[in-house]
Amino acid sequence: MNAQLMVFVLGLLFCNLNYADEVSLNYPELQVTPLASERLENEAKIEHSDGWKTHWSLQVSALATLTSSFVIEQKKYDYSLGSDEVSKRNTDFDNAKLVGQVVGGGWLIGTVLLNSFYEPYKSSFLQNRKMNTDTKRERLSKERHAESTLRSTAKIGQSLKWISVATNLVASAAMASEADADTELYPQLSALLSFMPILFPSRWEVTHDEHEIYKKRIYAPVVSAQLMMFEDKPVSGMGLYWSF
Repeated sequence: MNAQLMVFVLGLLFCNLNYADEVSLNYPELQVTPLASERLENEAKIEHSDGWKTHWSLQVSALATLTSSFVIEQKKYDYSLGSDEVSKRNTDFDNAKLVGQVVGGGWLIGTVLLNSFYEPYKSSFLQNRKMNTDTKRERLSKERHAESTLRSTAKIGQSLKWISVATNLVASAAMASEADADTELYPQLSALLSFMPILFPSRWEVTHDEHEIYKKRIYAPVVSAQLMMFEDKPVSGMGLYWSF
């Protein structure tokens, strides 16, 4: 009886291994809906017309910083101070305003230029659609090329996000330290708005994150036969596991 049980369990294990080999060939890149190439094509179609929406959170943060630099007033101080101290405080205030103008204006100009001239989805799609799809290997290469574009573009968006937060926050803090009590609220508000890109990620990041979420959803739990030991005796069992 034990010998027959062992043969039955080994047979189940063998069938399970064959099934696992078959499943391993069903690449998630080829099963996800929509495919990375389809998502790339859709994004390329709307990239130019809706490009101004891509970095809107960066632009809100930059506009707040730039506005603060023009409305703040210098702290009132005792003119009995020495001329050197007065000159230093005037210089500090002018420098703080200049930093705000450079950071805010720089981000506004930079994002407008990105929206106007940088179209990563379109350029990658033009290459992707020329790739052959006759074999599974070629289809897989096509989808991985599209995924590579989604991933690299999202990384650029993440880098821009953190650089924007850091520079606008520092500029706003510098202006707040030099502004008087009546106008210091403006740089404080711009410092708060510098976190906008974190709360509202760019379209580049959202597109890639959605694709990764959809890829993970195609995985399902796998049941397999297992041989386990119970009281020093081999017994058959079933195993349930997830693979990501």
